[in-house]
Amino acid sequence: MPSRIALGRGLDSLIPDLSSVKSDSGESGVLELELAKIKTNPFQPRTLFSEKEIQELAKTISEKGILSPVVVRKAGTSYELISGERRLRACKFLKLKKIPALIRNIVSDQEMLELGLIENLQRENLNIIDEAGAYQILGDRFHLTHEEIAEKVGKDRSSVTNALRIIKLNKTIQKSILNNTISFGHAKILAGIEDEKEQSRLFGLCLTKRLSVRQLEHLVSDQAARPKKAVMKAAGGPDVFTSYREKLQRFFGTKVQINQENKKKGRVAGKIAIDYYNAEDLDRILKLLNIV
Repeated sequence: MPSRIALGRGLDSLIPDLSSVKSDSGESGVLELELAKIKTNPFQPRTLFSEKEIQELAKTISEKGILSPVVVRKAGTSYELISGERRLRACKFLKLKKIPALIRNIVSDQEMLELGLIENLQRENLNIIDEAGAYQILGDRFHLTHEEIAEKVGKDRSSVTNALRIIKLNKTIQKSILNNTISFGHAKILAGIEDEKEQSRLFGLCLTKRLSVRQLEHLVSDQAARPKKAVMKAAGGPDVFTSYREKLQRFFGTKVQINQENKKKGRVAGKIAIDYYNAEDLDRILKLLNIV
């Protein structure tokens, strides 16, 4: 398991003192680099950039110049961008040949990923899909729990958990979120529905009937409270337990299984299994149950 790196230092840690930054040739301060030699950050979590915002930034740069240099690292005979992709894009829009830059040769791949995430999560407004993708990288690559991710990026744990559930929705629903056809509130409710067909059906209703978040929430609750006749006769058949399972999964923020075992005189017995992924995740679940 790779060692965890400390997140949350912010980009200021890259450029604490311009006079102390030196290039390979020993020069101090900011150097001008050719745009053609700078590659974008391979760990950039942002997939969408607003052309309007880039053009507005380009206008500011043309009037006032570049107020803050981009930060790069050496990559063979060229350079890789660490921070400042919007500035780089704006300069390309203006067809400039060079851009002021600070060269940092001590930045590792892990630090590149860390700093790319910090810049986007803390300085810019990422869309929820890219934000969730960034959280997923933190969890998968650095083995951080939801609670640890939340602490690093200044969010509450439920926001991180909800975002990670959103990214599991199908691409059509994700596209609707990006297009603002449905809201994050709609997406949270849809993400809590395990059955994909039911999830798609309710998503369709959101579009055709323009359901508000509250209306969708009531619709899901009403359906859970009105099981089919066959299910009612079984006094706890599969549809009822699907509803219970979905509610428990929303509460615990993890996978939950309800297993029926014996039915005697209308009574139902079974087991509830709650998944956890490591010791920290188990501690989080126990706190929700007020056990610790």
